[in-house]
Amino acid sequence: MNNITQINKAWEQWLALDDWNVFATLNFGQLSLLEGDKTDAAGKLWRSCLSTIDRAIFGHTRTDKPRFNRIAFRHYGANGTNPHVHILLRSPIPTHEFCAALNAIWATKFTPAASPANNSIAPLITATGAIGYGQPSQITTVCW
Repeated sequence: MNNITQINKAWEQWLALDDWNVFATLNFGQLSLLEGDKTDAAGKLWRSCLSTIDRAIFGHTRTDKPRFNRIAFRHYGANGTNPHVHILLRSPIPTHEFCAALNAIWATKFTPAASPANNSIAPLITATGAIGYGQPSQITTVCW
């Protein structure tokens, strides 16, 4: 077993310990609206979206305030020019309400975001499948 395979297996085992209940894919509809370095701009928007959800659920967030549990896998598409993120989440509110809120916030507060029809934010069917799909063959996983 090579190092990448061992590392991915360790990630899978660690991620399987949590009680994830939502799997989301956030895409962009208008990449041209991302200013500067597209990769950096995309990451800032995703983090801002997740922070917005934190504030909506928990109120004003600071380092000592709770955040909902999540882990994000940043991907760039087959040709490397399609930044998107897959996120495993543990919703602190009813799952369907959380999915609706994340869909609404991503689509309405962030101009470059794809429309809800082009994202996938839904209750998790299988954690093993989502973890395997989220992890790329090379380690580029980003945790937020």
